[in-house]
Order: sequence, then structure tokens, then C-alpha cells
Amino acid sequence: MDTTNLSTNVLCVNDNFAERVYSFKLLGIMIQYNLKWSVYFDSVCAKASSRLYFLKILKRSLLSTDDLLYFYMSAVRPLLEYACPCVALL
Repeated sequence: MDTTNLSTNVLCVNDNFAERVYSFKLLGIMIQYNLKWSVYFDSVCAKASSRLYFLKILKRSLLSTDDLLYFYMSAVRPLLEYACPCVALL
């Protein structure tokens, strides 16, 4: 197969072609081309910040401590703990 006309954005492995990308999402985790986690961490931090702000609003609404803890345990903590075993390998 003649590969002289292919652009640099295409990768050929065993006559199979794949487009090169900066990052992609696999099972909810953003993986970069250089196997760094900064894109994933940035997205998790943004989501967590939003949910923690909502928790602050709920606290100002005088919700009980049990309800606030329930919100944290169901909305914030799973987001922060998702894929921890994968990230810990680095």
C-alpha cells in the first residue's frame, strides 16, 4: 500500500488506519496523546467546583447536615473518586 500521500494526522498499524487526536474520551476518562492526565483533571475539577458551589447554596438554604452529606456522597464524591485506581498508577 502506498502511504506517501497520507497526512501526518493518520497512523497506520498493520494496514489499519487511525486518526491521530490530541485527546479522546474512553469510559469517561480523557486520555491525551502523551498519556498525561491534565485534560481529565481540568474537567473533573470544573465539574466538582460546580457541584461544590451547589452544595454551598444548599447549605445556605438551611438543609440538614444529613441532607448535605447525602448530596456530597452521591454527587461530589463519586466524581472525584472515579478512575482513582487508573490515575494512581502514574
